[in-house]
Amino acid sequence: MLESECIRCWIAPRDVPAGHEWGESILEGIKGSRVMVLILSESANESPHIRREVERAVSLDIAIIPMRIENVAPAKSLELFVTSSHWLDAFTPPMERHLRYLAQVIQKILRGPAPILEETAPTKPPIAKGVVAEVLRAASEMRFQCAQCGENLSVDKSAAGATIRCPHCGEPTLIPDVETKVSPAAPSQFPSRSLSIVFITAILILLGTAAWWFTQHKPNSVAAPAEGSHVEAPKSVSAPATAEKLDPTKSDVAKSEELITGTATTTVSNTPVHAPQAPIPVPAGMALIPEGVFDMGDASDHDANNPPRPVNVSAVFMEKNLVSWDLWKSTRSWAESHGYKFSHSGAGKALNHPVQMVNWFDCVKWCNARSQRTGLKPVYYLDPDFTQVYVSDELNPHVNWDADGFRLPTEAEWEKAARGGLKGKRFPWGDIISWKNANCCGIDASRLDAHYEGPNGWNSAFTRGGDPFTSPIGTFPPNGFGLYDMSGNLLEWCWDWSGPIARDDNPRGPAFGKARIIRGGSWKNTFAERCAWRASDRPEVARNTTGFRCARSVPKSP
Repeated sequence: MLESECIRCWIAPRDVPAGHEWGESILEGIKGSRVMVLILSESANESPHIRREVERAVSLDIAIIPMRIENVAPAKSLELFVTSSHWLDAFTPPMERHLRYLAQVIQKILRGPAPILEETAPTKPPIAKGVVAEVLRAASEMRFQCAQCGENLSVDKSAAGATIRCPHCGEPTLIPDVETKVSPAAPSQFPSRSLSIVFITAILILLGTAAWWFTQHKPNSVAAPAEGSHVEAPKSVSAPATAEKLDPTKSDVAKSEELITGTATTTVSNTPVHAPQAPIPVPAGMALIPEGVFDMGDASDHDANNPPRPVNVSAVFMEKNLVSWDLWKSTRSWAESHGYKFSHSGAGKALNHPVQMVNWFDCVKWCNARSQRTGLKPVYYLDPDFTQVYVSDELNPHVNWDADGFRLPTEAEWEKAARGGLKGKRFPWGDIISWKNANCCGIDASRLDAHYEGPNGWNSAFTRGGDPFTSPIGTFPPNGFGLYDMSGNLLEWCWDWSGPIARDDNPRGPAFGKARIIRGGSWKNTFAERCAWRASDRPEVARNTTGFRCARSVPKSP
């Protein structure tokens, strides 16, 4: 269970190398650990070996977590070492619940204390933005009945036409293209919206009045762009249409398409007022994730590490695939001939597999190299004035968020992209995971609260040649935004330092820390494949379970 949560464990006798002296191996294992989990039982109480191991851990200042699997008090020989520690009692079923909590406690210890930041006066978000966000969320839900059991369901409208597994009967059911009538029992499952509709109508009338006033007091002129220059959104007679100002009945996916094609409109009562703007060109191999509020966090599994809350994220381009071994090698070769230095060369099972064995610093420098190689402005610098491009060493760079080059996504950008327009689902496609959806390590269904279909173990299609058991990029179906492998295959580095996630616009994590956020699960996990699952790793570490994908900032309208 702990290793499925990306916590490396040393376990005897499993990790005692063949032919090595037993006691020496155990002492080396303790010395290389940061946390010791002491399983307390009647037999453990009577073992002099366990007392010596605990005594060694205490002498090395290693955190000890006593976990009782039987209702026994520690022997006097152990009491001196463990009575001051916080106890975990795990002698009541189910054991999976206790192990999951244990994993959270260990992850918290490994991350260390949260950084102390200067206190600043809280700022209130603009009322209009909050109101528009609520309008979007209230209007983007779609209600229909399961074709198998008849239960009422609710999903984001962007999921129309997809097939999901009903949370009530567990059978596949097709989401209709249009909202259908629900049974008379629907009010108990979907609370009455009459007050919300009245409130939304009033807000739209106010927006309509503001739009009318703006058209009467603003000159109707548009400047033509110079030949060969970048096409930008022209100044119009009304505010440029962003994802928050689009027709609130449209899904995130539909809003993304409107922003790309330039057909976005604002809705005022029953009269659409077109907001002229140039289409946003989407770079090849990338998808546009629209601006707007989404529910970030775990609403399904009550994860204390990532509680659900509304977060507003600006539009961003997200790469459809993980960075491949082929792309990494060619760009690294160019970079090294232009002064770049990497800590790790990277690895890949094949050219069309994702690159792994790269640390966070390698990924950031590689993004800069890819930007310069393709004529884009780099994002990461050594100085706050953005004059010295970050090309070597392992340093905490300054970020030019307005640059058009490649970069790592923020944690909030990553999770919004991973959800693909769906709301409140564990995975990018729904609540059930299997080998049909992702490259993951199968575990007993009971360890994932029956949200894994099986079978157990690794997918034999990807185990040839030994680990890592990665799969070719794009092997599994994409999510609603057209992104592949947002769950499984490899964990993905994000920009943020590990820490609490702010509730403001475009959160980018703490100002400093010890570990960087990783998301998405890997070929070695199943529970970690959830959209809301979050973990961290030291930025200097490279593993064969971790890779990355690139993002790019969307140019701001003038």
